[in-house]
Amino acid sequence: MSTGRPSLAIIPAFVRSDAELEVLLRCLVSLATTAPDARVMVVDDHSPERALVDNLQIACDELGFELVRKDENSGFSRTVNVGLRRALETGADAV
Repeated sequence: MSTGRPSLAIIPAFVRSDAELEVLLRCLVSLATTAPDARVMVVDDHSPERALVDNLQIACDELGFELVRKDENSGFSRTVNVGLRRALETGADAV
């Protein structure tokens, strides 16, 4: 059932290896392919491998997704809350 409101898909991220980044990128490409009109926000919880996050930024830019880079690692709940706040501020449903 559609509410008529836009939706925002929130993807929390914390990448420590090339393998973890690869899984995340496959998910993002799949989402872009199956839901091309979706608004997507990836929220990085200050991943320790900053070079991997730089690669994630490139992928998000190419896919038209927003990447929010947190300044400190604060855990899953607070990371998701970044996206939930954005959804609330913009009147979107969070997915």
